Amino acid sequence: MQLTDLHLGPRLGDARWVRFDALLASLPRLVGDFDRLVLSGDLAKRGQLVVYEALRARLEPWLPKVRLVPGNHDSSRAVRQVFADRLLALAPAANFLEDLGGVRLIGLDSSRPWRISGALGPEQLTWLSGALEASPPALVFLHHPPVRVGTWWLDKDRLRDGGALAKVLRDRGVLGLFCGHVHQEWAGQLGSVPVWTTPSTAYQFKPGSLIPQRERKDPGLRLIEVAQGALRTAVLRHSQ
Repeated sequence: MQLTDLHLGPRLGDARWVRFDALLASLPRLVGDFDRLVLSGDLAKRGQLVVYEALRARLEPWLPKVRLVPGNHDSSRAVRQVFADRLLALAPAANFLEDLGGVRLIGLDSSRPWRISGALGPEQLTWLSGALEASPPALVFLHHPPVRVGTWWLDKDRLRDGGALAKVLRDRGVLGLFCGHVHQEWAGQLGSVPVWTTPSTAYQFKPGSLIPQRERKDPGLRLIEVAQGALRTAVLRHSQ
């Protein structure tokens, strides 16, 4: 399962917390059992430590299944402080790597301090190349899409080193790349690698809008299934 763009604040009863809590509560009905719960960035609205602590408490029933990476609204340092046991010790990035059922799960930290756009940087790309060496089929998670999704004001703040990422991923057995950031469902390609974005748990942006514009759609999550080397994915929405 992938959840993204929570944008949670310190007021635990506000609408974003209510939507997130409702989506968590709906998981048994929507998907039944699942192996991992990946949160792909913008966990907090302003990177406050208290928000990550509250989020960890909310996730306690699923914590062994939780993996996460930060987004542009997050503080990588605070995410690492609160979720150190869910992440690799690869400072300063907050990322993860795990083999599960014949699939390698890789989380990348595309956040940059005080920047909206994302970047992985040479050090993390070198690490990723090593992680894909002799790897089983892989799923890669990060916050920023490495390609344009067709909405200019979102595309200008996409991953800055998407071309370098494409070179690392080429012919490496990556089944799919899963992102957040754009608050909408979208599918495309980075070279030969499929790319999917996932709706926000907080609010949605209207695709193709000329100015930032929200869309009246329910919060969503992404179901990702791999069986016998084949990937199937779909967005599921929870009616509020």
